[in-house]
Amino acid sequence: MCIAAPSATLRGGSSLFQPSPGSRVNGSYLDLRPLCRRLTIPCLHNIACSPATCLPLSARECSQRRQVPQFPDTPAPTAPTAPQALTEKIVQRYAVGLAPGKKVKSGDYVTLVSHKCMIMGIDPDVQNKSESNQKKYRLIEEFAGKHGIQFYPLGHGIVRQTMLDESFSWSGTVTVASDSHSNIYRGISCLGKPVVRTDAAAILAVGQT
Repeated sequence: MCIAAPSATLRGGSSLFQPSPGSRVNGSYLDLRPLCRRLTIPCLHNIACSPATCLPLSARECSQRRQVPQFPDTPAPTAPTAPQALTEKIVQRYAVGLAPGKKVKSGDYVTLVSHKCMIMGIDPDVQNKSESNQKKYRLIEEFAGKHGIQFYPLGHGIVRQTMLDESFSWSGTVTVASDSHSNIYRGISCLGKPVVRTDAAAILAVGQT
């Protein structure tokens, strides 16, 4: 069975569709097989008949015309990527060793290079006047002086607050501190990362985290 279509007329009066035996002319349903021979387009009735029923065409010719037209390959659409969050953008800025074009996303493992700016201060357990505690404070101050680190002795308040008061932390930067409340810096759009003492010692030793 072949597809049929209403009758049509070409310019000049010639009929585009010619009826074939058994066609329902009175119902305007005509055989499209002559159209396949006259037009250089794939066989229009390929979805409703097989080469064996295309009598006016050879099996090879009909098979060729039944092929789906080939179109140039187009790139597959790429899935839209979600924009980076503020934290990801800040980490992207200070991360090292990223592959070309790599965009940092949540869950990635990255390496950050610590900034040369560093301060040390004394605020915990200041009421402890024991010799052992005072000796610890002296060692901290001596270490800071030896390595040229800005040092804030007793009386300057909580160090994490000093970081803000003295503008050591600001928007778009990273602040790493051995202080469990270092996430306070996120209030000014600064990535605050608290680390334990062991991690802080590692940063002092190698300059990375």
